[in-house]
Parts: sequence; C-alpha cells; structure tokens
Amino acid sequence: MTDKKDRRPKGRFVVTPDSLKAGEHVAELVGKDFDPEENRKLADSYHERMFEALKEVLDLPEGSIEFISGSYRKTTVFSAEGENSLQIILDETFDFWTYGLTVYTCLPVFYQLSDNDWDQLMADLGDMLLLGTSAELHETARQGLFPYFGKYAESLEFTHLLSRAIMAFILFHEVSHCQLDHLKQEAASEMEHDADLQAAQHFYELVASLQRGEKSDFFIRPDQHAAPLVALEILHLHEYWLTLNGIERSEEQIHPPAADRKRHIRAYMFDNLNAESRGFYEAFMEAMEGIRERVQVFYGEENG
Repeated sequence: MTDKKDRRPKGRFVVTPDSLKAGEHVAELVGKDFDPEENRKLADSYHERMFEALKEVLDLPEGSIEFISGSYRKTTVFSAEGENSLQIILDETFDFWTYGLTVYTCLPVFYQLSDNDWDQLMADLGDMLLLGTSAELHETARQGLFPYFGKYAESLEFTHLLSRAIMAFILFHEVSHCQLDHLKQEAASEMEHDADLQAAQHFYELVASLQRGEKSDFFIRPDQHAAPLVALEILHLHEYWLTLNGIERSEEQIHPPAADRKRHIRAYMFDNLNAESRGFYEAFMEAMEGIRERVQVFYGEENG
C-alpha cells in the first residue's frame, strides 16, 4: 500500500508489429488460431476487462474505487485517495514482472532441467527479479523471457492463467486496503496481514462465481486455487534475492516479510484448497526449494 502524489501514468505500452509477430509465433507453437486485429483490440483493453471482472465479483458501488493502469516507470501497484474516489494504480511493468516470475518459477514443476538450462534460468531469473526495483530494465527482461516461449510452449497456457490468478489476489489486496479504511491510517504490518486475509476471501468469491458458471474475463483452473500462496512465495523469493545481492528495497515497497504474510493466510487458504490445488502447490514448493538453492549458489558465487 502506497499513497503517491502524482498518479498520472507517463503513457501506456502499445501493440506493435513486432509484438504481433511474437504473439503469432507463440500461438503457432501452442496450436492456437491468431487474428492480429482481434488480438490488438484484446491487448488494448486487457487491464480494463480485468478490472471490470473484479469489480463485478465484489459488486463494488459505482464510482467508489477507480482502477487505473499505465506506465509509471516503477514496478508497482498501489492504492491511494483520489479527488472523487479511491484509486488502485497498476503499473503495466508490474503485471509483466508478475507474469515473467510465474513462468520462471513454474519451469522446474513441469520440466527436468539440465545444468545448462538451470544456469540460463538463473541468469534470466535474476534479470526479471531486478526488474522489481529497476523498471527501466523492462526490455532486457522481455528479451530474456521470449526464448522460453518456444522452448517451453506446453506450459504457457498454465502460467498465463496462474499469473492472472495471482494478479487478481494482488488487486484484491489493494481493494481490501480501501475497504478496510487503511488509506487514512498510518501504515502498519497488521494492516497488510488484514488486507491479505480479506484479499484471499475475495479470491475465493471469484472462484465461487466461476464455479457457478457466471460470465467473467477470468478463468481460474481447479489446480490454481493456491494462487495467493504462490504469489507470496514469489515475493519471498524476490526478497531473498535482493538480500543476497545487497539491494535495498525503496521505502515505498516495504511490507512485512512475505514469509510472515503467507503464515497469516495459510490456515484459511488450506481450509479452501481442493486436492488438485494442494497437489500443484506441493510441487511448486518443491520447485521453489530447488530454485532458492540454485539462486544462493549462483548469486553467492557472483558476489563472493
């Protein structure tokens, strides 16, 4: 949660001929049809459709919370008090960062990686983690991610949907700050824990609405119901990597440790997990253990 004075985006990312070619290539790899004009329209309204879907699930009063996305040149999402409504601001780089980290951390879940694969993953993962504090590295991180689309095409649909589920939880967290009247109070760790728990509850409201067959721009797979825990585990990895590399988080990014945040919602989450999502979460945690060990060796040696 952060309150910032200048909440106007400096611009927006736009669809380019190169990005359409990249999308067409990915669609070909996974055996999907690709309509360039239709995909341009979908990309241009991507966040607006996501915001509307979340507002419908929560039945938010019209005009109570305004969602804004754009390029702020900071990898962040935050809530703030606007002139006429509360605001939730999503930097588009943050969404890409979330997606990239989801792709990288899920690879060991689905694939047996060779030593060379692991070394490349550690290098590219480091670039993506650094993007969390250096938004100007967006293009470097994007170029590093693209080869994975071809090499690991079978997992693309899963990781895309999982990153969307993670983003839903993160946005629900900011919505919860607004609903719990946190923006008028001095920041405290307990507020973050309360917002996490309410966000997890909202997340399951979304899951329940989808299970009832309600129309939505979201689709959350049965094995992805642990997305809030996965989100906090990825944040935990980011914190560990920053510490290992001696990088301090900016003051506006400081929250309670992600491990503490996860403990506060774990019991509630596990009460609501089905067998499929428990199975994926256990496999993900095993993969993350391997990633953390490799990160410690790879970046420990670099900084030694």
